[in-house]
Amino acid sequence: MAAQSWAEWLSGLVSGLWPRLPPQPGSHEAHLEEKRVSALLGKELRKPAGQRDEELVHKLYVETCTLGLANAQAKRHKYKYGALAWDRHTRMCCGAAQWATQRIAASYHALADFYEQVVQQRVEDLAAAEARRQPIIAAQPTLHLELPEALQQPPPRLDMCSECAKFVQQGQRPPSQQQQQQRQQQHECGGSGGGGAEGSPNTPKQQQLSPQPPPQHSSSDEEQR
Repeated sequence: MAAQSWAEWLSGLVSGLWPRLPPQPGSHEAHLEEKRVSALLGKELRKPAGQRDEELVHKLYVETCTLGLANAQAKRHKYKYGALAWDRHTRMCCGAAQWATQRIAASYHALADFYEQVVQQRVEDLAAAEARRQPIIAAQPTLHLELPEALQQPPPRLDMCSECAKFVQQGQRPPSQQQQQQRQQQHECGGSGGGGAEGSPNTPKQQQLSPQPPPQHSSSDEEQR
């Protein structure tokens, strides 16, 4: 017990001396932090109007918008450079390799465009929250997946190797969205420094592919834009 108490004390001391770095935007930890702050905001908003700390609501709403924007920018970066990597990626592992590569590249381009729209709206949401005004609809994020005729046909699965099949299967998952809760919070904030505009985006109008990067991502070391 004494040893455990000493370890806890030492851990607390080190944590106090070593500054806690914010999580990398787009990481699992960053999304957890966004959820944590959003939950605190929701808890405060559920209080009766007379018991609600309006300044705390404003602070938490601005922080939620800031974290949401950073995570959306990270997603945009991921799919933007992922699309470039898949465009340049050459696979010769099976007869369906070219089809799979082009299909996933098209999905990445669509997702990059989608998150570009998300970022546009998040920029407006943050500016409105900081100015304590209602946000306008800057964008209504929608997935547009345009496929050439060759990719509209069923894939040649008989010639597809297990690795290509895995990438294609992973591509069936829709992009992860948390905007439904955020839209509700925007509406509830009202005059508390960041109300949401009716009709603001919450979920993508079309849910398409969310594939994984190619095995060798040649653009992973490029700077985030």
